[in-house]
Amino acid sequence: MYSDYPSLSEAIRKCALECSARRINRTCRNEFDSIACNDCVFFIKKYTNPSASNKMIDLYMLNTDMDVDAFMGPNHGLRLLYLVIIILVIAAGFILWRAGDEKDRNLGIGRYRTESVTPAPVVTARTTTVPARTNTTSQASSTMQMIETALTRTAAELRRGVDVNGDGLINCIDAAVLFYGFFPDKSKVTITVNRNAGTDFHHLFNVVNIDGVWRAIEPQAYWTNQRSIYMRDVWVDRYDANLNRTVTNDYLRFVRNR
Repeated sequence: MYSDYPSLSEAIRKCALECSARRINRTCRNEFDSIACNDCVFFIKKYTNPSASNKMIDLYMLNTDMDVDAFMGPNHGLRLLYLVIIILVIAAGFILWRAGDEKDRNLGIGRYRTESVTPAPVVTARTTTVPARTNTTSQASSTMQMIETALTRTAAELRRGVDVNGDGLINCIDAAVLFYGFFPDKSKVTITVNRNAGTDFHHLFNVVNIDGVWRAIEPQAYWTNQRSIYMRDVWVDRYDANLNRTVTNDYLRFVRNR
């Protein structure tokens, strides 16, 4: 009945080939095993045996990349040249646009537009909970507890009107910096920016490593009483994980010692 279905190894091979082809053609601009890969259906780490080492998977993808590159032939270099020219033209236009955008000249200051809904009234007890992952390990549970604590403390500070960078606004900058400061394991958290001109989206938030998977967290989730803490759930189609960029170092100056 299922004779036409590929085996697991064949299915993983097809996903790996598609992943390589998209990266080589620059349809996908992310490096393999980056944060954005967690949202991609062709990311083979989602389907491989958990016992497989990262080195073995990297070697497998390296061989797949070479196979795809050889298959594409000599015209591939010409296509890349065209792509580079297009990217340079787009970059030049972006630079000119930024020159006229006074609001965004100082990226380190991070004067982003507030991307949030009206804060919810203070409640004595939360009616929503942090979404739980099935079959989570004790390490993942511990990380989720740290996230919940950081979100709770961030919401309390935002309600007090804490303005971390002194720009006179209470927005996503304050939330992301506060959350980063409250999260105890700095090796598992980043401050991340996402700008999507196509959806008029410009937002600062946090990305946390939960049981080996980097997940984008909305640090305003408790402050605005969202049903989910995840960026994709809160912002839906306006949020494109492929546009995430880590900017932690630009905001460390605003993180207080806690």
